[in-house]
Amino acid sequence: TWENSPFQTGALTGNVAVVDNPYKVSDDLLGDINSSDKVLGFQRSRYGSNTFGARIELNTPLDLTPKTVYAHVKLYRPKTGRVMLIGLGKRVDRPSQPETVVQFNQISTNAIGTDKWYDAVFPISAAKGVQIHSFVVVTDCESTHNLNADYVAYIDDIPTTTTKVQPSHTTPAPPLPSNSPIPKAWCNR
Repeated sequence: TWENSPFQTGALTGNVAVVDNPYKVSDDLLGDINSSDKVLGFQRSRYGSNTFGARIELNTPLDLTPKTVYAHVKLYRPKTGRVMLIGLGKRVDRPSQPETVVQFNQISTNAIGTDKWYDAVFPISAAKGVQIHSFVVVTDCESTHNLNADYVAYIDDIPTTTTKVQPSHTTPAPPLPSNSPIPKAWCNR
């Protein structure tokens, strides 16, 4: 379980860091694909479970309701497969509940390819009174039996919108500053 994860207890630390964007791309026709200077680099371990991912703590809790909103995660990875977003948080009417209880896990509604930046879209909702304090971005939630080597995936901008399509006027989450605390890697198995 998450509570007993060696990443949660501090026995292990993940291979996650804010790094220079190795795939900074802008296209004359498509416009800005990803011109961020910094992105989150994440080593996907072949030994992690199918829910092994990068935990990203939010600066401000996200209040969820039964009305669906869409989280968009900009993702670059070298391997095909489904991606998942896990929301960790708590109910506001339970003050003693930790902020790390799984409130949702959602598979991306769109296909995410490889070797270029993609906008992974996740419809999220919850009962009224749920606050999300961090996301876990699972870059590959397929079975790891055939994963023969670790790989590096990159994560950037995670805005929430009221639409599946990220409009061009959507303000993305602010870029990760170079002095950001290193997000925690997560493995629940």
